[in-house]
Amino acid sequence: CLPTTCIQERIHRYKLWIFYFAKKFWSTTFEDDAGSSAIAIDSLSNDYNYSIISNIGGASLVFPAGKYLFTVGQDLSFNKYFQNNIEEGAYNSFLFFNLFPKASVTYSFAKLTNLSFRYSAASNSPSLRQIQPVSDNTNPAVVHKGNSDLRQEFRSAYSVVFNSLNLISQKKLYSLFSFTKIRDFI
Repeated sequence: CLPTTCIQERIHRYKLWIFYFAKKFWSTTFEDDAGSSAIAIDSLSNDYNYSIISNIGGASLVFPAGKYLFTVGQDLSFNKYFQNNIEEGAYNSFLFFNLFPKASVTYSFAKLTNLSFRYSAASNSPSLRQIQPVSDNTNPAVVHKGNSDLRQEFRSAYSVVFNSLNLISQKKLYSLFSFTKIRDFI
């Protein structure tokens, strides 16, 4: 067979996906003034807009080979953060383009017993509380102030999964060992 024909025959299935996500946040802290209208607390408030726009897509290919099943894929992520501190006249915009590989290998000991090794990567955006440069005293023991220069954190996840099911005795054994490495923790 020709190399391209052999490869096409070996690909068992594929998956394509696209996801769009947008969030907007704003925050003001008010003092409850018994019975009258609420009064904004200037030291704990800010006219601050924080928007996140994410476009994520990916593709995976699955290759069966006897008792093995190989999966390889790639996710693409385009994220844009808009920070607008209206009160102080400060505006920040951050653009991130990320490539996240993923892979897995599964070995089948029997029809319902297998062992898998998996790897995946992802990013996480800072929350409004983490990024807004205003003191947050919801817990007076730990007053928190955000950092408007925070960037995304990156996660690399490794896992080993053992799964065994016996339909006759109705017994199932599932074991998972995982390790996650985080870079630029927020």
